[in-house]
Amino acid sequence: MLKQGLKVHTPNADRVVEPHRFILLEEPFGRARAAVAEYVDMVVAIDLPIDVALARRLVRDINTPQMAADPQAARDHVETYCRKFLFESRRELILAGQRCALENCDLVLDGTKPVAALTVELLAALDQPPKRVAQRS
Repeated sequence: MLKQGLKVHTPNADRVVEPHRFILLEEPFGRARAAVAEYVDMVVAIDLPIDVALARRLVRDINTPQMAADPQAARDHVETYCRKFLFESRRELILAGQRCALENCDLVLDGTKPVAALTVELLAALDQPPKRVAQRS
């Protein structure tokens, strides 16, 4: 509906989304998810080393108001997440998702760059016709 210029009421919140020239959707699998594939014009993947992704995730999680209010809960959360990452296949799951995203995208951005630099690269790419990225091994 958004691509047709129509407003959309979000299913999980009482919000209205207005149509715009660009509609950004955070979707870890891009075109690989059948439910959204036909609506996707361009997939941008942010390539980020797994250690940086882990550190960012933990910093984000422990800085929520709930975690700041309860240091023991924050500690427990970090320990549980790290144990799952190390011993319960969470690392492999994240890497598999990352491989899928990188193999099925039109543009790969270097996630170690500052957000401002990534923004410039993305805006430049949006002015170009999409080019598929060669498959990676």
